[in-house]
Amino acid sequence: MNHIIGKKIALLRKEKHISQTELAQYLYLTPQTVSRWEMEKGTPEISLLPKIASFFNVSIDELFGLTSISRADDLVLKYSVLRDDRSFLEAMDCLNSQIQTIDAALDNKTALKRAAPCHIEAETASSLQKDRDRLEALKIHLLLQQGRESFERALNITDSFVKKTENSPEAPWYLPMRLQRLQLRAALGEGRSVLAECRQAFAGNPNVTTLQLYFEILLILQDYEKILSMLEKDMHVRDILFPPSESNLILWKQLMKAAEETGNSEFVEMYNKTIRKQESSRSAWSHTVS
Repeated sequence: MNHIIGKKIALLRKEKHISQTELAQYLYLTPQTVSRWEMEKGTPEISLLPKIASFFNVSIDELFGLTSISRADDLVLKYSVLRDDRSFLEAMDCLNSQIQTIDAALDNKTALKRAAPCHIEAETASSLQKDRDRLEALKIHLLLQQGRESFERALNITDSFVKKTENSPEAPWYLPMRLQRLQLRAALGEGRSVLAECRQAFAGNPNVTTLQLYFEILLILQDYEKILSMLEKDMHVRDILFPPSESNLILWKQLMKAAEETGNSEFVEMYNKTIRKQESSRSAWSHTVS
């Protein structure tokens, strides 16, 4: 697998945006030497391997085209426990490096033939592909964990905004942060709980804001028919929506979204002209003020 080392060095170097000259200076060599390695016209001396591996923060095994699924597993598990940015980057770097190692080996058929006799060459390639699939699966798992962690961090920030504006509905962040919190909680699997809260809030105090939040969670949960049926059956909804005006324009846009998603072209045609008229009026008013 010696011929893989040069390709692996090239991959690591490009990934970390390091030039051949910079790597050569670190190793007290000429850039031409590094270039020859990457062109597979030579390999580093054994004494240089630890230094190269340390420079790129990989194992010597990885330089030789060998992977360690157990090491990747351990690093992903470490992030699952610590949930910090450093652990995430460490695990992701390991996964990307090992995937690159396998890709280099699979691309280098000569190296595969030297690594195994012809009659088991196919088995070697199959084994490498299985390792690659496993690493990709770990990568997906890691990203999903980070996504949830990021959502939870964002939710904590929105919660602080919501508490700060609890008694100040005129505050500029009052509604945006409540909508943001609603979306984050839904993404974290709390959609049904949020729906119940929004339904209760609207029932207790029916107004444009509570209805907008109620419509929003219904849109996220893709319960479009419920939104349209509320216009027909709920008198509070009709009182808020009629007559269409600048103050309830956002609610009509939510209704149009629901109608479009259900393919209710009759509804779209019926109210589209009214919505466009309100948008034009608001645009003209804004232009006059400015």
